[in-house]
Amino acid sequence: IILYNSPGVVVRNVTVIGSENYREGHMGLVAMRSPGVVEHSTFVGGLDGIYTHRSHGIVIRSNEIYRNRMGVHLMFTSDALLSENTVSGQEFTGIHVMTGPQRNAVIGNRITDTETALIVGGSNSYIGENVLTGSDLGLRIDATDSIVERNIIAENRHGLETGAQLPTNRVTHHDFVDNGRHLAV
Repeated sequence: IILYNSPGVVVRNVTVIGSENYREGHMGLVAMRSPGVVEHSTFVGGLDGIYTHRSHGIVIRSNEIYRNRMGVHLMFTSDALLSENTVSGQEFTGIHVMTGPQRNAVIGNRITDTETALIVGGSNSYIGENVLTGSDLGLRIDATDSIVERNIIAENRHGLETGAQLPTNRVTHHDFVDNGRHLAV
């Protein structure tokens, strides 16, 4: 599914099955300059389950995303809501928020069995109530001026690591359970 300059679009109740080898596939859904809603859908196999580029304000909620390179990949996308998604079996990252976005909310997602469950970059975001399990790394914080709270980080090789250089985040009230190391250094 390709959305290009399509503000306000709603993608609901679709299933996209890609290649078993993500290197031979494409993204399940590409949203370029297309804020809207992607919900109650399934994306299996391919490069990225959902990829956004400058789709400020997009809502990605209640989706199932399996066996891609990355589950959800936000590029230059601010004011997004990623909520209640189930992401499993990604080659590299379950959810990756990158390239300087602001004011994103990543809430209540379940991410398991991937190299890195959740990587958040940018600033002024909220990351809370996610369940990050069974991965090499549960959570990597590259964001600044953000609130990161109430996540369950369990049964990962490493629980949490940070790449943020300035101590500007509020990181509090996490449950660290049975990780090989709770903090990666």
